[in-house]
Amino acid sequence: MNNQDLLNRALASMHIGQWFGWKKDWTGEHRMSYENIIVHDSSITKPTEAEVNAKIQELKGTNSTSSNYEQQRRNAYPEIGDQLDMLWHSIDQNPKLKSEYFEFYEAIKAIKVKHPKNG
Repeated sequence: MNNQDLLNRALASMHIGQWFGWKKDWTGEHRMSYENIIVHDSSITKPTEAEVNAKIQELKGTNSTSSNYEQQRRNAYPEIGDQLDMLWHSIDQNPKLKSEYFEFYEAIKAIKVKHPKNG
């Protein structure tokens, strides 16, 4: 795992959700570096570089069952597009779910109709 991967994992483990990103007009050697972190969630303050480095060291030292379990599970899941397709097909087969998730269902359905598999 390279330094950018460790930085990304460290940040992701600090808060729930996609709370951070990277500057488009980045500076330094790598886009994925501390200086190029942007915070998307106004309720979260950017962690200090020392806090991020401590989390990176923690990740480097972690070789626990939890890490292995997380990695194994991550590798076993279908691609996100496949997961979303499975979700859409489940909704498509259930009128109650079609009603509950109407906007999601109709948005995906419109794309499927516009771009059919065999068309």
